[in-house]
Amino acid sequence: QQCLHHLQSLHGHLAGIHVFASEDDLLGIEITASWGHARILMQGAQLLEWQPENQPAVVWLSSHAALSPGKSPRGGVPICWPWFGPHVEMPHWPAHGFARTSLWDLSACER
Repeated sequence: QQCLHHLQSLHGHLAGIHVFASEDDLLGIEITASWGHARILMQGAQLLEWQPENQPAVVWLSSHAALSPGKSPRGGVPICWPWFGPHVEMPHWPAHGFARTSLWDLSACER
């Protein structure tokens, strides 16, 4: 809850930006603007949803997708970095790199 309040204090005052928390307390940012709507999960900086204004959704998550700490949700647009797939030399490292399960922060917001 402290992280949620911190994120809201930093970004919640901006028009069209709403901070949300999943059932497992993963934080995200929901953006509503003249161009449409987007939801971004702070874990992995993953785009969960994107829908242009007055258009059908282009990117979305399945209703069966789980938002769990340390696990990338299936669907949306993940960041796969610094490798794709299993690590060649360290197979016990996370698939598709550590960026997709790292906690990210919004450092700037411009219109």
